[in-house]
Amino acid sequence: MTQEAAERFAQALLMQFGKEREFKFELPEGHNMEFVTAALERAGCSVQVDQVTRSVVVQVPEAKLN
Repeated sequence: MTQEAAERFAQALLMQFGKEREFKFELPEGHNMEFVTAALERAGCSVQVDQVTRSVVVQVPEAKLN
């Protein structure tokens, strides 16, 4: 997964789940966890990663909820 693809993936996640204060997703094999989480953090989100299960918990900032 390229950094550009990770940016698009992160934006798609925010479009789909961004109205929630917190959401969780699992990143499939072949996706670059670091690129995706960095893109979410650049969007202002707080990100917690479980490397074992490849699950990611994203907290959306208050400003993004509207």
